[in-house]
Amino acid sequence: MSGLLIAALRRVAFYALAAWAALTLNFLVPRMMPGDPASAIFARFQGKLDPAALDALRVAFGVSEAPIWVQYLEYLGHVAQGELGVSLVYFPAPVSEVIGTGLLWTVFLAGMAVVLAFGLGSTLGRAIAS
Repeated sequence: MSGLLIAALRRVAFYALAAWAALTLNFLVPRMMPGDPASAIFARFQGKLDPAALDALRVAFGVSEAPIWVQYLEYLGHVAQGELGVSLVYFPAPVSEVIGTGLLWTVFLAGMAVVLAFGLGSTLGRAIAS
């Protein structure tokens, strides 16, 4: 195999490992915190919700009594299907919708940064070379 192919495979393996680590931390950190998201939203409404709504909120946020490894496999399955769940901050908006609202500005700012970097980089490079 050529050196370029090996380097590309190493890079892909590194990114796959980084994505797995990020997903695993995203799964574990909220579960290590005290309480759960459903209880936090229930408390935000200060007794205006029916107690049965707490169970519905727990289902919406994927809180279950299943073993942690079963929850993790379900979580990975949902992420693989693009189901990112419900936003805690912007409840009841789906997370994919929340990400979508900021994605346009993120792409715009990143694109401008690339254009400026290439433009200023080539200008400064020519100025330094002369």
